[in-house]
Amino acid sequence: MTNDERNRLDVIEGKIDLVLFRLGSLDAKAADHESRMRSLEKWKLSIPISVLLAIATIVGGVVARA
Repeated sequence: MTNDERNRLDVIEGKIDLVLFRLGSLDAKAADHESRMRSLEKWKLSIPISVLLAIATIVGGVVARA
């Protein structure tokens, strides 16, 4: 193997390492995105319940005064 071939292999190896590093970074971002979506879905489900409880409280207060 000549020096030129070895240098080319080193460049290719460096590029492969960079691609693998970026893929790892994308995996971390995807996991973070997934956790954010799950937390938004939890809020999405709790908002209607909160609104119903608020309406029930207002109705109860009006009925209690009457």
